[in-house]
Amino acid sequence: MSDGYAYIMPFRSWVNLGFFQGTKLMDPHGLLEGTGAKLRHIKLRTVAETEQPGVRELVEEAYTERKAALR
Repeated sequence: MSDGYAYIMPFRSWVNLGFFQGTKLMDPHGLLEGTGAKLRHIKLRTVAETEQPGVRELVEEAYTERKAALR
């Protein structure tokens, strides 16, 4: 799983968009939740929440971080 950067975990009332190296990510919008050593996630309860400021940036940053780490 060293090349993974994000995951989706569905629940009954929301979906977690998680990041394997979430503690390394900048989060100026305060979206990330979690207390694990590395993992962080965002709880998305509606489709509209996927377009809130910061979500796309976190996905892009997580992808960029993993690409750089694997070089």
